[in-house]
Amino acid sequence: MKDIEKTDQQTNHALSCSITEAIDQPAVPFRDSDSPDSAVWQITFDAIDEMIFVMDRERRIVRANRAFKEAMSILELKCTRCFELVHQTSGPPAWCKTNQVFSTGLPQRWEICDEGTPLRWFELSVSPVKDSLGQVVQVVHLMVDITLKKKAELALQQSEELTRRFLNAVPHGVFILDREGKPHYANDRSKEILGKGIIEDTSTSQLGDVYQAYLAGTEDPYPADEMPVVRALGGESSTIDDMIIERPEGTIPLEVTGAPVTDEYGRTTHAMAVFQDISRRRELERQLVHAQKMESIGQLAAGIAHEINTPVQYVSDNTEFLKLAFSRVMKVVDTLRGLCHAAEEGEEDPNRFKTARKALKKNKIEYLTKEVPRAIEQSLEGLEHIAEIVGAMKEFSHPSPSEKELVNLNHIIETTLTVARNEWKYVADSKLELDPALPSIPGLRNELSQVILNLIVNASHAIGDMVEDTGNKGMIQISTRKLDDWAEIRISDTGTGIPEEHMEKVFDPFFTTKKVGKGTGQGLAISHSIIVDKHDGRIRVESTVGQGTTFTIHLPYAEPSADDGVIG
Repeated sequence: MKDIEKTDQQTNHALSCSITEAIDQPAVPFRDSDSPDSAVWQITFDAIDEMIFVMDRERRIVRANRAFKEAMSILELKCTRCFELVHQTSGPPAWCKTNQVFSTGLPQRWEICDEGTPLRWFELSVSPVKDSLGQVVQVVHLMVDITLKKKAELALQQSEELTRRFLNAVPHGVFILDREGKPHYANDRSKEILGKGIIEDTSTSQLGDVYQAYLAGTEDPYPADEMPVVRALGGESSTIDDMIIERPEGTIPLEVTGAPVTDEYGRTTHAMAVFQDISRRRELERQLVHAQKMESIGQLAAGIAHEINTPVQYVSDNTEFLKLAFSRVMKVVDTLRGLCHAAEEGEEDPNRFKTARKALKKNKIEYLTKEVPRAIEQSLEGLEHIAEIVGAMKEFSHPSPSEKELVNLNHIIETTLTVARNEWKYVADSKLELDPALPSIPGLRNELSQVILNLIVNASHAIGDMVEDTGNKGMIQISTRKLDDWAEIRISDTGTGIPEEHMEKVFDPFFTTKKVGKGTGQGLAISHSIIVDKHDGRIRVESTVGQGTTFTIHLPYAEPSADDGVIG
């Protein structure tokens, strides 16, 4: 619209100037005469579609073209004053600039609105006509009907205002950069989240600092070349959820989607970012993971109770035995105490050694000497086993921090294997090959524990289906090692395996091949999300039907990694 408007203005100006230049000569002004020159000028004026009239210093219209006469519905001018004919008033309107043309000799241009029905807008250009002495004796009025242009401008303004209202009604932040990468637009929601609006003197490299956008888990401004809105300037659409905004009232985690805006030729003219505060979603995700963990603990509760009950039982039995042993020992002690007392009193008892020996034999002191230490040792082992299970349960169920921390993968694996022991011990043996020199990684302890638990439970179920009613056991093997910039975890089982046609679906939500009541299809989907989305890691599955399955997990030592996704 601006180009069209500019063209119209240039055309009107050129038309006005050409007329002015033609008549702005030191010559006799226009008069109503029948001279050949006058006839030529009249023919020229009548050929112009815009309304033109010439007015003298008394405001009398001395000449007009056909377009003006038709618009005013007149055949003859009769030296009518312009304001009487055009505005139907007794004097010139206050906004009229014709007097300025007479007094200054400079052309003027303005817009007027005819408030009739329908409304019409005109652009009025007034140019001076000077005599041989340079005095302004007449002025030429050029009236151009700009109604269509004004309506188009009004429609554009209304459209832009409606668009602004739409964008401000969006519950997400909308932020737009122009072709040069300068902030161009921000809706109300984006101003609320960012705490500020458009800061025009900002380059793409300064966006992180200016808007306090940081890479989650760090104190570093978000890399400019990885921001979706900056990538969109290059024609790339992308989404990230690891950006945070630092505000005085706290940190706001964001999910940001960037997309290029193109013209009719496919050229990128702007880049748009749509972002939302995902604080609530993050909290719900944490609650979901914790709830799933507690659900897992609930499902394992019976087995854990059984795991605890076994050592409790033999600790209880041994305690009963020690109680009896203590009673027998005290009988011997009482006999020996009596003999000692008699000896102190000088009583002669030739059978006192025989009495002592009889007491030792009757109370089985020799037997107790062997069995009591063994009972104490067994009880201590049982209590240690109980403490191990309770400690593992406490650590497994305790919520971890919402931000990543350095975690020991080997310890997580050992703890989780202990918690899930009752799930696998009847169908499989376990084998750990954990690298003792494996460095800690930045991670979410709760979520990683849940992944290990899901894979161990899946492995035990697969092996259970394989060895069902045979009395045999399978094997669950877990290993860790450092592989370049990655920590690797491998969990293998000797279960039924996964059919080839199911391999591409194993990480899909709600997909499961287990029997009804044995799985919801969420475990592997959640595991994939935790490894890939939350840890920038990789997860791969390999399987042979009838032989078993291996899940391989790679977790990065540094954040973030550009190479993510499912492999295999």
